Amino acid sequence: MSDDEVYPKGSPEGWGCPTVSNNAFKEIDPMLKNSKKPILMWIYN
Repeated sequence: MSDDEVYPKGSPEGWGCPTVSNNAFKEIDPMLKNSKKPILMWIYN
């Protein structure tokens, strides 16, 4: 998945599902692993 914004065209990698780039996931992953509370990822249009 690209780091660039894909809205409004979308991306074939996502198959219509929300996705994040590998670079974004490298930042998000430690937050998810270290969280002691449930995390809600809000997807909006």
